[in-house]
Amino acid sequence: MIVLRTTVPDSGTADRMSGALVGSGLCASCSSYPIRSVYRWKGEIHDEAEVMLEFRTTPAMEDRLRGEISNMHPYELPVIDRSVVETDDEVENWLCESTSVRGQS
Repeated sequence: MIVLRTTVPDSGTADRMSGALVGSGLCASCSSYPIRSVYRWKGEIHDEAEVMLEFRTTPAMEDRLRGEISNMHPYELPVIDRSVVETDDEVENWLCESTSVRGQS
């Protein structure tokens, strides 16, 4: 399983992105978590409330999902990180059944 993570500024953005991307078939699920981020941007330190999104997908859908996250993302420089997670066959089957671009086979 591939997990792509990114942060967005608010729950409205998180809801729009997660609904659209799960609905498109590019990922099987998305979890969101409220977080606080401290980071340097353009020479200044920021301390912001954000929402972390975790998208679960297959290797076959990873590049398309990453592209869509980037396209939808409101930040000038979205950070999208990746993890490869081992899981059981049942979960892998669910991922494969749940990820396909709608309108294509």
